Order: sequence, then structure tokens, then C-alpha cells
Amino acid sequence: MKDALIGPGLVATRVLNAEGEVVAALSVVVASGSVDLRAVRPAVIASGLAVSRRLGWQPAVGVRKVREHGSGRRWPTARRISI
Repeated sequence: MKDALIGPGLVATRVLNAEGEVVAALSVVVASGSVDLRAVRPAVIASGLAVSRRLGWQPAVGVRKVREHGSGRRWPTARRISI
């Protein structure tokens, strides 16, 4: 999980399940210019890896390619969580 998306005020990374499928995303959003996002990026990636490992993902599994939308795949229902 070396990738992270960096945009204006945003850093995001993927979360994987035990089968290596992307099942969620983790992002940090800040006021534009308030933080150097390059400094935040490693912490966001590390957090995504930690959540993935808690879901059973291991580096040897890798990342499974997910079928395109419309393939009949059932997507999980989004749930709101409070932190």
C-alpha cells in the first residue's frame, strides 16, 4: 500500500480485506494550505495498512483486482461510524 491520493487538502489510501480486495478508503481532509500534506501522507498510509491487517490482510496476499461496476457484484452497504 504505497499509494496515497493527495489533492487540495486531502490525503487518502485504500483499505483491504483478507482476500486483498479494496473494501474501504481512509482519508484526511484539512483546510487547504494548513498542513504540508506530504508530511501527513506516511501516517495515512500506515493507518490504512493497520486497518487492513486488522481485517486479515497480509502482504503476501497482495491486492486483488476488483471487477468493474455493473458486473453483478454486490457492493457492501455503507455504514456510518462514530469516532
